[in-house]
Amino acid sequence: MWRMKNVLLLKLLLTATIVNSQPIVQPVSSGDYWRIDEFQNRLPELAVKTTFPATINFTNGYAGINNFYVNKLIGQNEIVWDLGSVRNATNFVIEWSRDLRTFERAGVVNLDRVEGNRFVYRHQLNEKNLVYYRIGIVTGARTIAYTPAVQVLDEEYSIKVFPTLIKGSTFYIETGQPFEKMQVVNSAGQSVYEKGINGQTGTITIGLPSLATGAYFVRLLSANRPQHVERIVVQ
Repeated sequence: MWRMKNVLLLKLLLTATIVNSQPIVQPVSSGDYWRIDEFQNRLPELAVKTTFPATINFTNGYAGINNFYVNKLIGQNEIVWDLGSVRNATNFVIEWSRDLRTFERAGVVNLDRVEGNRFVYRHQLNEKNLVYYRIGIVTGARTIAYTPAVQVLDEEYSIKVFPTLIKGSTFYIETGQPFEKMQVVNSAGQSVYEKGINGQTGTITIGLPSLATGAYFVRLLSANRPQHVERIVVQ
């Protein structure tokens, strides 16, 4: 009986339920880390403006995420997502990362409401550098399916790569953060073009060499902050 009570208490401490669309604050959990095996051999997926709404499919079910974004507040980040139709999902795991590769759990939110509702979770975090969040959807089969990651919405940290569909050889990087180097890598993770940008901010023009058509990833690299990654398509 003593063990059952302690297990129940632990579950209550590790989970949080959002009631009546009001945000609640939950402490960071005790250092659990999650890795996705497929990310060991390729770059993780970063959401863009057209990513959501999206349906996250998994074995015997799915979850529709109509919108997903993160606002930077004082001393905390506010994670907001709108749930569409859902089948065979039990709860959400909120995870955050500094580098888009290693994610740490921020908390767990119970899925106890009908579809079509907004969820808000506030993660207490004093972090001056850019961070990323993703939502893990815990399934009835006790597996996790992840959304693409989103970055905190803050003008100071805003970074844009445009256009993402490149018909010629030129694209632009708009950044308020200084980076030392820009790198273009293919889907196998191999660098096909590099350019030193030496801490420039504002709008930077990038001229690509002749590349085969297909998808590539633009990496912005710095020794003092996490890398920033965006996907482009060369036509």
